Amino acid sequence: MLLNNPGFTIVAVLTLALGIGANTAIFSIVNAVLLRPLSFRDPDRLVTFLELRRQEARMQTVMVSLGDFNEWKNQCQSFDGMAVLWSSLSFQVTGGPFPEELFGNRVSSNFFDLLGVTPRVGRTFLPEDEHPDSPPVAILSHGYWVERYGADPNVVGQEIALNGNIHTILGVLPATFRETFGTGPRNSRIWIPVVAHSEETLRHGPGGYQVIARLKKDRTVEQAQAVMASVAGRLTQAYPESNAGIAVIVRPLHEHVTGAARPSMFILMGAVGFLLLIACANVSSLLLAKGIHRQKEMAIRSALGAGRWLLIRELLVQSLCLSLLGGALGLLMGRWVVDMTVPFIPSSLPRADQIALDGRVLIFALLVSMTTGLLSGVSPALQLSSVDLNQVLKAAARQATTGRRIRFLRNSLIVLQMALTLMLLVGTGLVTRSLLHFYLIDPGFDTRNLLAVSVHLQGSRDKDAVQWNLFWTQLTERLSGLPGVLGTALVHPLPLSSSPFKREFRIERPLTGVPDQKWLVSYGIVNRDYFRLVGIRPLRGRLFDDGDGVNSAQVIIVNESFARRYFPDREPLGKRLTFDHGTKTESVAMIVGVVPDSRIRLDRELEPHFYELNLQHPSRSMYLLARTAPKPLTLAGAVRNAVWSLNKNQPISWVTTMDQIWAEYTVGFRFYLALFGSFALVALVLATAGTYGLVSHTVGQRTREIGIRVALGAERRDIFKLVLRQGLVLVLTGVSIGLLGALSLMRLISSLLFGVTATDAITYAIVSALLAAVALLACYIPARRATKVDPMVALRYE
Repeated sequence: MLLNNPGFTIVAVLTLALGIGANTAIFSIVNAVLLRPLSFRDPDRLVTFLELRRQEARMQTVMVSLGDFNEWKNQCQSFDGMAVLWSSLSFQVTGGPFPEELFGNRVSSNFFDLLGVTPRVGRTFLPEDEHPDSPPVAILSHGYWVERYGADPNVVGQEIALNGNIHTILGVLPATFRETFGTGPRNSRIWIPVVAHSEETLRHGPGGYQVIARLKKDRTVEQAQAVMASVAGRLTQAYPESNAGIAVIVRPLHEHVTGAARPSMFILMGAVGFLLLIACANVSSLLLAKGIHRQKEMAIRSALGAGRWLLIRELLVQSLCLSLLGGALGLLMGRWVVDMTVPFIPSSLPRADQIALDGRVLIFALLVSMTTGLLSGVSPALQLSSVDLNQVLKAAARQATTGRRIRFLRNSLIVLQMALTLMLLVGTGLVTRSLLHFYLIDPGFDTRNLLAVSVHLQGSRDKDAVQWNLFWTQLTERLSGLPGVLGTALVHPLPLSSSPFKREFRIERPLTGVPDQKWLVSYGIVNRDYFRLVGIRPLRGRLFDDGDGVNSAQVIIVNESFARRYFPDREPLGKRLTFDHGTKTESVAMIVGVVPDSRIRLDRELEPHFYELNLQHPSRSMYLLARTAPKPLTLAGAVRNAVWSLNKNQPISWVTTMDQIWAEYTVGFRFYLALFGSFALVALVLATAGTYGLVSHTVGQRTREIGIRVALGAERRDIFKLVLRQGLVLVLTGVSIGLLGALSLMRLISSLLFGVTATDAITYAIVSALLAAVALLACYIPARRATKVDPMVALRYE
């Protein structure tokens, strides 16, 4: 029967393939990110610990110190093992063809054994490797082993220079080992052991480590949580200065890795589920339309003894055949969508490198296909199998009760499609508005043709501060003389991309009797040329100049938000601030200038900020900015050569442009916009086609009625309004229901939005008008055709 109706079959199969293919593609992402177990031994027993500490009236997550870790390990018996990890360490590798900077981790000696990781080559760490007197050792990732050593199996025992210290290579991790649990990047290259110096092991309170443990087989997470709460209470009593107010949360490692991605994954599955429902409703409408022409056949079958279940079975088999064909084609579409989508997935999405169409995805596609066949076929089967032979065989069969039930079902399906389509369009509109908000943000400085290079020097402030300043001065002078370079500057942290530094300060008040108050504020370090290079001019006072140096009085420049918050009713220029440097002596600096606000990060509101001069506050890590005449990245090689001409062993860790940094912020929005937009576009096409098909089919059924109306004197515009009204009533009903649904559900996507609320009235108005306009066009064409019915032809129409 399907082969005898190729047009119907092709349309139905393509419709189902779109819905099933989209669901298969998104499920393959959800499967890799959320459902697939971690690639470690008995991953369900792995947990991690989060320390929570109240800071500034809210609970914040803090890393763990070695002192607390050792206490936990000694006092808690709920675990088979406990290990620590310090991620996102920077290693400068020298001695090769060129210096390079890599990210790596510091871990306890039992870390890999705890996870059940067997090295590809060599061995992992032993307890003696943690001893301060033991020779430095390192383990390589599989990728770095292939890149630097060409997968040399004799790499074990070779030496590698990390941060100026020679380390012996112990082994290579397997290619299947993926770092998914750390707080840093997933492309760690180097692993070194924790060297337990006595001072660090005695330190309690917040630290820099993440703790991972393996639960005993007879223990649950809840039991471990109760034990750790008791241990944390004892530590608070033993070390009240460092551990007061610290709570410990035990969390499954898989949940910790995937927790941040769960909301967005559920949102995508919900959106693509809507698309599948729209496809099912569309195919149901097609089956009903086709089934109407088989009513006489069904009535005769029933009269000859066919039971209702036999008729339902035949119709469901047809629907299931369509869905299985659509599932096969949808699987191919899903594979294509995955291949197209993976390169654009945000780097913040964990485990994205594991996305693939595995057995679980194939089973999901089969189940979705079967479910789709039932959803799209059950309602038409129930309606078409319930026929009355006497009514069907009458001349007015199309007006029979059964026909009214079928029309009601088809109308309901159109309303459902319109409602779901509007919700998808609203989601797309909200994400689009968020993306536009990002593009419309004023960063507060000129980002055009601005190259940014990250350089980290070696040494300590006490010994090498003079050499640091000399290096930065020589480097900027050398780069300024390069062809195509219009100017250079230094800054740290890099605007728009880095989390700002924080420092406590208090204002020296001339009035007596006023108690000192400390504030925590963000700051950055710049050189004299920074403000001129990025186009920031002072609002009041001056910028840093040649008179500000190492031996002169310390000065700072504040932004407008700083002046407005801390000096609301007086002039900030000339005021002196006292800064707390932790263990160091306090310093005093005078405000010499106020500059306009500029963004520290694009995803944060403007905040108070001040700038220090690098000569007065030497830093071994700086970002070199260069304004270029050609495209910035074309000068990346020249910048590297300039750095190596001053120090041949000095690596460059990061080369980018301000435009690329801006683009990084929008990766997530563009990714979700592409998916939502694709779903919404397909849904709009299906809903529009369904509306057009319904109105066209209705016009065909009512041809004789329309002819009689025209013969009795009805005007063409009356016929046009009659047909158009029918379609618009369904469309407007669907839009109204969709608006109510969107207002209820769009709050769930708040985590994906920026600068716009989930109830943004402009988005709802534009989307509703767009959907109504497209649906109106779908109704207009059949309505125009109805006005051209010839009464003489219509009266002979059967």
